[in-house]
Formats: sequence, structure tokens, C-alpha cells
Amino acid sequence: MNDFWVILKECFGIIYNDPQVCSGNGNCIDDDFCNCTSGWESNNCSIPICFEKLAETPGVCSDHGTCIAPYTCDCSSGWTGDDCSIPICFGRNASDSLVCSGHGTCSSKDNCKCHSGWYGLECDIPSCFGILANESQVCNNHGICTDFNICNCTTGWSGSECNIPICYGKDALDPTVCSKHGSCVEPDQCDCSDNWFGEYCN
Repeated sequence: MNDFWVILKECFGIIYNDPQVCSGNGNCIDDDFCNCTSGWESNNCSIPICFEKLAETPGVCSDHGTCIAPYTCDCSSGWTGDDCSIPICFGRNASDSLVCSGHGTCSSKDNCKCHSGWYGLECDIPSCFGILANESQVCNNHGICTDFNICNCTTGWSGSECNIPICYGKDALDPTVCSKHGSCVEPDQCDCSDNWFGEYCN
């Protein structure tokens, strides 16, 4: 009686009909020859493809993540998006309208490029006429810089840079200030012309 041997195909030591053959991502069609399903590559179908790049290829997942399955990137901290190409700045991704306080663009992880007139790591500090809002001399030390080149003046001061005093309801540039007989030099403080006296120079 003759023995009958059936030779089964194997791919890299695994029989062709084993669920784990070709890493479970393809069919063993000949000895050590796998036909990979879509999204997998290599001789044993063990390397996923993410956005046309093999997981081992430089630049896969925008160089900011790991390709863990076909078209599935596990992004590094500070990056998001299907292919990890969108940076995150201080908790907001670059496509968020409020990223970088709404006054800049997020160019890489926690790296804001501020629009003109805005400063700080998160572009949250405006400048008024060349002076940062957190500096004491901003708005001539008579107001608060609330937006780029916008001063909110304290009581008694006016002007775009809060450098014009107000005397009794009229700013120093008003021709009728101090009863037309003096100069408004500080809030409610008139410096009277010769021969004029009184609080209002009247």
C-alpha cells in the first residue's frame, strides 16, 4: 500500500489556510508568496500603508505619528488630523478659529505666529502704539490696552493714546476749555493765562 502525502502551501512557516498566514492580512497563494489585502504591504503583509506611504517610510503620518493600520495614524502629542498634519497649540488645533487667541496661526506644536500687533506665546497680548499691554507706560499710563492700538482710557483722560487730559468735561484740545483763558494740563486742572484766575480760569 502506497502512502499518500498531501503537500500544503506554506508562507513563512504558516500553512496557507491558517487565519494568521500572511499576518492575517492576505492570502498565501504559493510557498512564501502572499497576496496582500488592500492597505498592507511587505512579503508577509505585515506593514500597513497610510496615505500612500509604508509605515516604515520617512514622512509617514506627516512625520508626526505612527501608521498602525491602513490609513490609521496614531498621532504624536501636539498633532492631530487623519494624517497627523494639523498642529495643536495650547489645546486648540490649527483649524480652530480661536487658536492662538484668535490673533495668530498655529504653525507647529505650541508655536503660534502672531498677527501684527499681538504678542505672547499664545498671541494674547496686544500692543498699543508700540507698547505692550502689560507694560506700565502703555496708553501713557492713563488707560488699558484692550486690543491692537485701542486704549481704554481711565477717567480724566482722552485721545487714542490717553494722552489728552479732560478738564470739567472738555478735553485739552477743545478751544473753550478752561473758559478759553487757560490750558488743561491735568484732569480738572487748568493752568490759567495771565490775569485770569479761578478753578475754571473764569
